[in-house]
Amino acid sequence: MTDRIDLQESELDALFSAAADATPLPSSTLLERVSADAEAEIANVAVARPARGAGLFARFVSLIGGWPTAAGLATATVAGIWIGYAVPETVDGLAGSAWFTGSNLDMVEFTASFDSLLGEG
Repeated sequence: MTDRIDLQESELDALFSAAADATPLPSSTLLERVSADAEAEIANVAVARPARGAGLFARFVSLIGGWPTAAGLATATVAGIWIGYAVPETVDGLAGSAWFTGSNLDMVEFTASFDSLLGEG
């Protein structure tokens, strides 16, 4: 099963060149059928273009990927503004403890405890 064949480098080069020369070419009938199918599909494809005279905002929305993408960006923007404006106490506590000015390195907690999540705020 595991017969070992020892070939010289010149013999390997001959085998590789023979394999490179033996590349199969498609028949002319196959190429004609593929070309006919491609031309038929090109005729059936409707090209989506923005409406003539579309405004700057409509062009921007189509440029970024349409209304689903614009809705996702708007949601992320509103959430970022809300989190930035109304900082939850947990985030404020984490940020405050990260910027310490003392030498009590063992007293700093970088994770919120369950009790801090239950508090009013």
